[in-house]
Amino acid sequence: MFAQGGRRHRLQEALLNQAKQQPNISPLPSAFQHYRQELEAQVYGAMGITRDDKANRQLAVLRNGVFGTSVMGLKLQVEIKQSREELEKAVKYAAEASSKERLQMLYWLKTGQATIAILNHL
Repeated sequence: MFAQGGRRHRLQEALLNQAKQQPNISPLPSAFQHYRQELEAQVYGAMGITRDDKANRQLAVLRNGVFGTSVMGLKLQVEIKQSREELEKAVKYAAEASSKERLQMLYWLKTGQATIAILNHL
């Protein structure tokens, strides 16, 4: 999805408002809690935010939900190196449904049967 100008601003506001809501995160079993804590330490630590700095942690969460400050809002360009024929054959012989779906999308993009979605309704 790509948005710019007023649409981008409205999308940013909608995402920011949603990010301010209390997240509905299912609790992890205690045996797995250390994974979340380790990941949080790595992510927030890379930003220079300590575990007890709740205000800056919350700001980082909100910032990540707004285009222009998160990876999901950046332009992404993908080069499909496989030929049309290679992709067609790979789709035909894919064993798993998830692999087949990904290959099918690459095939559609390669052949121009799928295009980028533009946000017109915001």
